[in-house]
Amino acid sequence: MPVTPNIQCENIYPIIFYRIEKCVIEYPFEEIQYSIITVLTALAPIAPLRNFLSPGLFDSVLAIFMNRDETFEISVQFLDRMFHRSDSEELLDNVIMNLIILLANYSPPKKSLWHFLCFFLKRFSYLIAPMCDFDSLEENGLMPIFTRSLIWTIRLVVQNPPEQHSTDFWEFCCDTLQRYKAAEKGDNFRRLYDHIWNEMRLSILYSFHSAVVDFKIEKIVVETLNLLMDLGEEDVFTTIQMIPDVTSIVSVGICCENDNYAKKFAKFAEENQIQPIKLTIVDQI
Repeated sequence: MPVTPNIQCENIYPIIFYRIEKCVIEYPFEEIQYSIITVLTALAPIAPLRNFLSPGLFDSVLAIFMNRDETFEISVQFLDRMFHRSDSEELLDNVIMNLIILLANYSPPKKSLWHFLCFFLKRFSYLIAPMCDFDSLEENGLMPIFTRSLIWTIRLVVQNPPEQHSTDFWEFCCDTLQRYKAAEKGDNFRRLYDHIWNEMRLSILYSFHSAVVDFKIEKIVVETLNLLMDLGEEDVFTTIQMIPDVTSIVSVGICCENDNYAKKFAKFAEENQIQPIKLTIVDQI
């Protein structure tokens, strides 16, 4: 259901956006940039969507405001508020092409953008995947720019796993694995993540070291490992060999709901002389 702004305020929004456009024309950008993005961010959850879809406005946040240190953080806040709107799918339809291509340029992502991408990909990647073309090649032999930009945007999250526990990351991973497991082999969602599947598995397994906090583990982390095992337990144990300290992985593995998986992790711990940590599973840390 679309956002319904206050009826008394609705007539004021076009005036505000008109004045923003006039300011951009009449004043040096350096003097007004922070004020403009601050106003846009304040309006993001409440102004009618049509006001944000004027040519160039949304792209300017991605290509200009996010490229400046002074306005980067509040620009990410603007994106976060826009894509938490109840009409965010309509917004996505209008901005998706340039959004994905421009987001792929922010490597490595700053912390705030990384958290936004975790949310964004969890919420929207299943809607974006059907737009990808995995069969065509451009003249340079590469996949179409939108498809490879989306793959690289996902890599921004996967190749920068959290050093501290992040529920956003685990929600993204768990949701992705659930959808991947449910998808048919030729489905675009599955084909999208096939391109980075080994990287994703390694990223998830590496991130267990930060997921254990004060001998506690979130339920969603255990669910993620259970799903990863469903999708290829042999690959999981092969990948573990690449990680220096696997105590956390093994400790979480022993907590798996699948008793067979729990026994395999217990056996792995015994064979490799690893002392598991006794963990308490909680809904949220």
